[in-house]
Amino acid sequence: MQIDCLQKDALVRLLRGGTPDDKIEWKVFVYDNFCRDVIAPLLKVGDLRKLGITLHMPINGERHPIRDAPCIYLIQPTQENVQRFCQDCKDDLYATYLLNFISPISRVLLEYIATELLSCPNVVPNIKIFDQYLNYVSLEEDMFGLQLPKSYQFLHAPQSEVSDQDIANYSEMIVSGLTSVLVTMQIVPIIVSVKGGAAQALADLLSAKLADLLRERQLQPSQTAHRIVLFLCDRDTDIPVCLAHTWTYRGLLHDALNMNLNKVELQADAANEKPKVMELDRADKMWKEMAGQEVDTVMARVDTELKSYTEKQDKFKSEHNAFDEDMEAVGALLKAFPELKDLKRYLDVHVSLNHALLGCIQQRKLDEFNGVSTQLVLKDSLDKGLFNKLVKDDQCKTSDRVRLLLIYYMTRDEGDSAAEKEVRELERLLADLNVNMSALQYLRGMRTLAAPSRTYSSSSSSSSSAANFLGSFGKAMKVKLDSAGEELKNTLRSQKLKLNTLTQMVQAILADPQEGKPDKRNKILESLYCVDPKTSSTVDLTRYGFNEAVVFTVGGGNYVEYQNLKAWEKLQPQKTVLYGSTEIVNGEQFLAQLEWLGSRSQ
Repeated sequence: MQIDCLQKDALVRLLRGGTPDDKIEWKVFVYDNFCRDVIAPLLKVGDLRKLGITLHMPINGERHPIRDAPCIYLIQPTQENVQRFCQDCKDDLYATYLLNFISPISRVLLEYIATELLSCPNVVPNIKIFDQYLNYVSLEEDMFGLQLPKSYQFLHAPQSEVSDQDIANYSEMIVSGLTSVLVTMQIVPIIVSVKGGAAQALADLLSAKLADLLRERQLQPSQTAHRIVLFLCDRDTDIPVCLAHTWTYRGLLHDALNMNLNKVELQADAANEKPKVMELDRADKMWKEMAGQEVDTVMARVDTELKSYTEKQDKFKSEHNAFDEDMEAVGALLKAFPELKDLKRYLDVHVSLNHALLGCIQQRKLDEFNGVSTQLVLKDSLDKGLFNKLVKDDQCKTSDRVRLLLIYYMTRDEGDSAAEKEVRELERLLADLNVNMSALQYLRGMRTLAAPSRTYSSSSSSSSSAANFLGSFGKAMKVKLDSAGEELKNTLRSQKLKLNTLTQMVQAILADPQEGKPDKRNKILESLYCVDPKTSSTVDLTRYGFNEAVVFTVGGGNYVEYQNLKAWEKLQPQKTVLYGSTEIVNGEQFLAQLEWLGSRSQ
């Protein structure tokens, strides 16, 4: 399921503006910030030029008339964007206007455009309006995000901060993004979610939306294609994994260097120099191969590749000097030069990133934090001495220490009074050092009181008795996973892979009903809700087996979870998984959301 290729193809068709593939028509491209982020991981400036884009500008920036050029817009259907577009038309900026909304525009805004443009009837014939279904960001060929910032914080905020209508609107945004992914893929999945609460209401909203698109024939899946399952999972199902320290190359770039949209900004050595932006290129074979590998393996690989490049460069120079008059040899050398040039450019990026990562690892002891947090998340034997040392070490970064303590708190057994006493002692120690412990206070309240999380409603109003993610699913699933999870993990233990909570659930959903021990699978599936948008009826999931899944976490996803799913997928030759979330967050970003919630719950 290469979602990035599918989305890129759709964007290329949009930016061609209807011109044939073998013809280039020069044009202007106008976009908003969200659409810029959608395009950034898929198309570079050079790609835009090949499509005839000679000038690309943000819609909220200053723009001058280019009245002999056609203009393609790609914007969100917001009041502000629509007003700006109407003003462009009144100012007669361009020859023609191809207005593409990244998600379908509402009737109200469409009527607003019609009313506003009554004053410029000469421009109206030159306007074409299109609804697109592209409001998501493809980060990998099998990973996407909806770019909804601070989603966990928003969904769990108290009513004094976020109204019921805000929650209803937010649910519509999630459904809109998921609908776009499914329209791009032209599939109608069986939708699976947790029973009750937010996830089930989202499943019903999405099912109704897909049913409408089927009737309108905007969604036309292949009749011969096998069904795919879409699994909607609440973030509260596994909070520790969002706080865990990772050890993969891609994960560390995100966690330690704040990689965003596959770009990393490195601070310059000198105060008067600009930061360097390192872009991870999809054409870089090394990046494709190394992204999911452990960082020490990557560093050894980069060192080897650097030595190999030096040898190739020396050979190139010596052959160039030896065969100056041999035109065939010179031709071969010139043909090899672009490859060497690209290799050098990619190596420069990885050398810089590895150098920056090495500094972070040494300064923050990330290898030790990763070791302990992995033991906690996967419930391995804990190195208690190292755990206490790291949490108490005031030379370590404060956020790393707090994250580790939170993971320990969330993974301990609820009845373990000794562990609770230890947590409170460490909490007092950190609080005495003026460390913000509001995140722990929030998680303690959530765990003991089934903390309030706002609910979606399949209608526009919300229930007055707010449901909560943990209450609706987390506690129920804990019982199921306690009895079935260890057996599920044992199936792959011989291959040295341990599964986190989400991967266990995906394995149960995708398992063949006739293989293994179906009773163990059914224990997990009993807690799930399943609906088929084609019939708008519920489905008994225990009777079905699937080979492909779209897994979507509501409230934030992360590279630790994604990598665990991909590692499991490699051992299952017939299974494929596409991973997505409301946003992709690293440990510090998720901690900040927990701290905000804790400060509002006091």
